[in-house]
Amino acid sequence: MVKPLKVTRFNDGTPILHLKKGSDWANADTSPARCYYGTNVDGADVSNSDSATYAATYGALYNWYAVNHKGTDGKANLAPKGWHVADTADWNTLIGALSNNPNFTGGSHATVGGKLKETDTAHWKAPNTGATNSSGFIALPAGYRNFDGNFNYLGSNAYFWSSTAFGSSSNAYYQNLYYNSAGIGRINYSKLLGFSVVCVRD
Repeated sequence: MVKPLKVTRFNDGTPILHLKKGSDWANADTSPARCYYGTNVDGADVSNSDSATYAATYGALYNWYAVNHKGTDGKANLAPKGWHVADTADWNTLIGALSNNPNFTGGSHATVGGKLKETDTAHWKAPNTGATNSSGFIALPAGYRNFDGNFNYLGSNAYFWSSTAFGSSSNAYYQNLYYNSAGIGRINYSKLLGFSVVCVRD
C-alpha cells in the first residue's frame, strides 16, 4: 500500500475501539485501539484526537494490539482481506529491493528512507533530507501517540508498525523515518504506542 491504513473495523466487521481522549488511550492497556493525530491539551485528558483535520491525509494511528488482533479463524484481521500488516521480513524485502541487496536482513539503512518519503515540505518539515520518493511509497510524517495519550512529531517523523513482536516482551518492532535523515531505522518499543500501519498484498 502507498497510503496508510485508516480502517475503522477489523475485516470481520467488528468495530475497532476509537479512543479520542488522551486519558482513555493511556488507560486502554492491551485493548486493540485506534485514533487520529490530535492536539495536546492541559488537564487529565492530556490530548484530543481530531479525525476531521488529520484522518484524510495521515490515516489512523493504531496500537500494536489492534495490529495483532485475531478473528475467529485465528488470523490477524486488521488488514483488509487479501492483505496483511507488514512484518519485519516484508520491510527487509522492501529495503533490500531499494538498496539492490536481495539478501538484506538488517532492518535499518542509511539512504533507503529518502526513497520512501514524500518529496518537498508540504507535509514534511524542512529540510526533508534525501527525499526522492523514487519508490512511490509516499511516506508521510504522521507522528505518533504516546502511551500517556500525548501526540508527538507530526511533520517530523513517520512510524510504521511491524506485525512482529519483540520476543515475548511488551514491545514490538517498528520502522521510522525522519525529516532530517535519508535513512530508515528499526526499533522495538511499547505495544501501547499509536503508529501508522501499511499493508502488503498476500
